[in-house]
Amino acid sequence: THTHTLTLLLNGGTKMGARFIYDRLRVVNDEKSKAYVLPRRLQKEFYYALHKHYDLQRISKGRYPSVEPSNSERDFIMRVRHADTLKGELEPEKLKRMIQRGLDDARENVKRLRPNLPEEVDVNPLCAWLVDLRRSRW
Repeated sequence: THTHTLTLLLNGGTKMGARFIYDRLRVVNDEKSKAYVLPRRLQKEFYYALHKHYDLQRISKGRYPSVEPSNSERDFIMRVRHADTLKGELEPEKLKRMIQRGLDDARENVKRLRPNLPEEVDVNPLCAWLVDLRRSRW
């Protein structure tokens, strides 16, 4: 049913989005990673994390993810990606705090939105539905 699918998307989508963002933060904090020493790689990791960050905010508030970021989101993401250096509001520590706050907010939003959702969800029904949907379109 639609409610069941929405529940899977909300919980599964939030969990997978959060995991991806945590992985990006782990890379930018790892002194042995290329992102730690290569400025362009660092910007790329933040670029990836910010894309998911904005969708995670939408999902955690019960809305659907966006096909593309809003104009203001896109402008910010692209400023991070193409800046000569990450300074001012684009300093790595500020970006990390912003993203971490977003993760914390999303976790709280999901608890308020759906307090009885389990931590882990079997995504197989969603995957099967997506496969069926794609097959029916082609």
